[in-house]
Amino acid sequence: MNLGTVIQDKVNALPADLQEEVLRYVERLASANRTIQETQLEKEVSNRLLAKGVISELPEPMSDEEDAEIELIEIEGKPLSETIIRERR
Repeated sequence: MNLGTVIQDKVNALPADLQEEVLRYVERLASANRTIQETQLEKEVSNRLLAKGVISELPEPMSDEEDAEIELIEIEGKPLSETIIRERR
């Protein structure tokens, strides 16, 4: 019997409310892991671009306050994404 089967059996033996709690916990772990992997990938790509001379410096990440201050630009007409797709054809 492998570890996955043991864990699955233990979770299946729990009441439904605790199974949901386990699911939420596992989803949080998976989300945190994806965030860590994305951050590591971004750093790796940035370092490669820097090493090849494509970029001259790494920008500092924006703070939450700076990110919140960004104002979206309203445009008239069709959504910009539709215009870009149409122009590419």
